[in-house]
Amino acid sequence: MIRIQRSDKAPETLITKGTAQTRKDCASHDCHPGDYRSGSKKFSFDKNIYDTVKDMLLEAQHQKCCYCESKGNATSYGEIEHFRPKGGVKQKQGQSLQYPGYYWLAYDWDNLLVSCKRCNPSHKGNLFPLAVQKRRARSHHDDVNAEQPLFINPAREDPRRHIRFRGEVAIHRTKRGRETINGLGLRRPDLEEERRERLDYLKRLRDIVELGTNSIDPEAQSQAEDARKHLAAAVLPDAKYSAMARDFLCTETSSTKNE
Repeated sequence: MIRIQRSDKAPETLITKGTAQTRKDCASHDCHPGDYRSGSKKFSFDKNIYDTVKDMLLEAQHQKCCYCESKGNATSYGEIEHFRPKGGVKQKQGQSLQYPGYYWLAYDWDNLLVSCKRCNPSHKGNLFPLAVQKRRARSHHDDVNAEQPLFINPAREDPRRHIRFRGEVAIHRTKRGRETINGLGLRRPDLEEERRERLDYLKRLRDIVELGTNSIDPEAQSQAEDARKHLAAAVLPDAKYSAMARDFLCTETSSTKNE
């Protein structure tokens, strides 16, 4: 997981259509608060509002899942992700769903990301744990800023303060890092296998660099230079699993300096 840099200005469709729909949903809630709280009445969200938003999010995320950094068809990603779940919410896995969810944030730019289908809905889904559950905002009349989410929002903070990598394995540095790794399945076997294949590729590049650096063969030196370029690209934001690559290469550099 890496920090996602994007504009603070919301897309026009969220400002216009999203704001209008949010007003309707809030008004409907205020007319039937008990029904929405019991779950007998639920919100119907307009997916058409997300059509252009999804493209903008993917561009900011370098076509990667906001959580696991997978690209393309590796995990069949491409779903609009609501950081605070819109339909219902759980503090822990296995608990009953609490209604309503954060319906008033369904079209809020700060609450939107794009994730793969393995991170959400297969793992995160409606899960949204807080440090203090009783502070949870239950309607648009409550202040979400009073909450202390345990999951990391990569669009609002730097995940590397909380999560690093040892090889292909995600390692928590904080409680929030642990909750994010566990809740989003960032140690799931298929994901670790994808990371391991990427790591093997990086190791081969590293070996080519070492061989070329110690060689007088022009061809080996040329291959080493190409390998250096690929290693440099592996830590850029648009590369898959770039956080893992960064930790791997930093470890390698530190080990070399200590020898």
